[in-house]
Amino acid sequence: MVDTSVGLVAVARPDTDDEVDVISVIAAPDVAPADVWLAVDEVVATLDDGGLRNNSFPDRLPADAVERGHAWTSHETMREFWGDVPAEGSHVWEARLPEWSVSDTHDLDAAPGVGLVAQPIQAILPERSDLSCRQNVSATYDDEGFSAAAVTALGIVGNALPRPEFRTIREVVLTFDRPHAVIAIARGGAWDRIPLFQAWVDPKERTVDE
Repeated sequence: MVDTSVGLVAVARPDTDDEVDVISVIAAPDVAPADVWLAVDEVVATLDDGGLRNNSFPDRLPADAVERGHAWTSHETMREFWGDVPAEGSHVWEARLPEWSVSDTHDLDAAPGVGLVAQPIQAILPERSDLSCRQNVSATYDDEGFSAAAVTALGIVGNALPRPEFRTIREVVLTFDRPHAVIAIARGGAWDRIPLFQAWVDPKERTVDE
């Protein structure tokens, strides 16, 4: 949870072994999409500065003091765990993200750098030859991860099934069931901190606006 200029927003950033952060941000229902994107900029800046803390509310507010918000619930419950079992009384955070997919074609004729790259190619073409630059893009976000950025979640199955254990825990659930913003940011190398993809996701309509 992050406090921004448009109010408290819920943020999901699944773990990944790849050099890409896929960040979902949802604000209160009455916040306009343009203002949500302002909050996204603030979230990314906070993340870049190392100020984003996982599984926490702002100002170190304990999760058991926050029962419900515009996109989250917090309650004590008993759950069955297999394998990676938390300690009794632990806080367990979960994000429920919708599946979505998008594909589109971008006209990059006027994009920065395209003309410079095209010069040696145009030099060997007949006069009055037109050179166009197009980009086909597609992305899918599902239980396998964010395929456009090759962010994948790996599961390892052991030879023997562990025994279930029960724990009383504080469960904090973030639910992204309304329109929200998604952005993918490169990490490391020459592309460090460069946005690779962004979309406005409407789970109910199953549509994505880039």
